[in-house]
Amino acid sequence: MGVAVYKRVEDVPFVRDDSWGSFKGSYGTVFRATRRSTQPSIGQGDVYAIKEIQALSAKDQLDVAREIKLLQQFRHENILEFESAFIVDIPGHRMLNTIRLVTKPWAPVSLHHFIQDLANSSGHSTTCPWFEPQALNPWPSIVRQCLSGLAYLHNQRPKPIRHKDIKPHNILLSFETQSSERPVRPIIIDFGISKEHIDGATTANTGTYEYKAPEQIKKQNPTLASDVFSLGCCFA
Repeated sequence: MGVAVYKRVEDVPFVRDDSWGSFKGSYGTVFRATRRSTQPSIGQGDVYAIKEIQALSAKDQLDVAREIKLLQQFRHENILEFESAFIVDIPGHRMLNTIRLVTKPWAPVSLHHFIQDLANSSGHSTTCPWFEPQALNPWPSIVRQCLSGLAYLHNQRPKPIRHKDIKPHNILLSFETQSSERPVRPIIIDFGISKEHIDGATTANTGTYEYKAPEQIKKQNPTLASDVFSLGCCFA
């Protein structure tokens, strides 16, 4: 599945940056990292997000392989970009059965973090410097970009991709300081349970309850529109 194997920790070309802490998601822990390289031409100092996934069983490994395969085919500015994957194969190492997915961009704030921050700070955000209370912008742009990313997934060929777990936790908000037209770039992340969609096919009723479409709540077969409903719930 295209996973690099390193026999020594010092051979890993990425350096973990714990100054930002880590974020635990449904299927792994994400932290910030920079590339360690003696060749600036290949991105020395670039910032990445690394998700650590424990793959103890054969099913776990198949799930990770599927996620990597999906990420490798995506090329869209509002979809997480895959860089590489690796394991540290050292007997007795605490992370021996852990696969690390390297992606970009790194963004420390998700839509979920923003909503929480806003609720706890009397209408002012300490994590999003671009936010202005009562201002309409940049929300129309953020919603349009999310829809663009979702449309990209749904128009994949030969089969469309259904994300299956659209929620505020899985939408990063990247602050683009050099862009006046698009100061905030939302990034759809976490494709751990995403799959190719086949109309009428039975699928596991996974996802986060609060953001499920009515057909999912009723345990009926979901459609691509189920993702759109979930996205609408994020901004309701």
